[in-house]
Order: sequence, then structure tokens, then C-alpha cells
Amino acid sequence: MAFGTTTGSPSEHSASLKLFCPSSKLPKTLSSQNFVTSPSTADSMQIVIQATWQFLAGVLFLSAATWLWEVFFSPLRVFPGPGLAKVTNFWRAIATASYKVETTHRELHRKYGSAVRIGPSCISISDPSLIKTIYSTKNPWSKVEHTSAMISSLLSVAE
Repeated sequence: MAFGTTTGSPSEHSASLKLFCPSSKLPKTLSSQNFVTSPSTADSMQIVIQATWQFLAGVLFLSAATWLWEVFFSPLRVFPGPGLAKVTNFWRAIATASYKVETTHRELHRKYGSAVRIGPSCISISDPSLIKTIYSTKNPWSKVEHTSAMISSLLSVAE
């Protein structure tokens, strides 16, 4: 008998086929009456609710991991500042919307010093002498040497 050929009527074969499915809600045998099954509306809602809870749990986990990083492991954790500034920029958005950014920054510098953490990845500096230290343009690596080496390697590849 060749593969894919059957003998007998289709109803005889469909009644004897067994499904290997872990779900108890699906029929155990295929027949002409219950060949196509679909989940009920209640089952669909349960799936949507479960997926929503899984999504919310994932968002909560990622938020908690981010907050833990910012509070305990971030390189900026050594800078003083408001507690909320370590994990969110929301308070800065409120200060900006109320046009109080300058006064807020002045008060924070009076309270915490010349370098204040005002966001998860933002430091405010009030001491002009720190600007030269932070934004130094003096680099021990000569840009001319790197640039000329890069240009010569590009020219040799082009040839």
C-alpha cells in the first residue's frame, strides 16, 4: 500500500484517529461532528488576561531592575541629590513645566553642593572650575596620528 492512500470510507478513519493533546478541553477523537474546534469566548478572555498580567509583571521586573541599578550600582550614585533624581526625570519635567528650573537648581546646589545629581544620567554643576576638568579637550592620544594612519589604510585598500 502506498503512503497516503487509504482504504474504506472516510468516516471509518476519522472516528479512529486519536489526538495527542494535553488539553482536556479538546475532543479526544476526530469525527465529522467535532473536527473543527475553537476556544470559547471565556477561554479567549482568560488568555488575554493572562498575557496582560505577564506583560505587567515583565514591565515591573524591568523597572525594579533599573531602579536597583541606578540606586546601588550606577557610577553616578556617589553624587548627592534628591532621592527621586536617582530613578526618574519626572520631577524635572514638573519643574520645567512650572518654569522653576533655575530656582530649583539653585536650591539644590545650596543644599547638596557644586555637583548635584538631577536625573538618572544627569549631573548639574555650579562650579565653573569643574567645567574644564569635565569637558577637557586635552587628549593624550594625537588625533593626527590616528587620522593619518586611518587615511593611509583606506588608500591602500582602495588601490
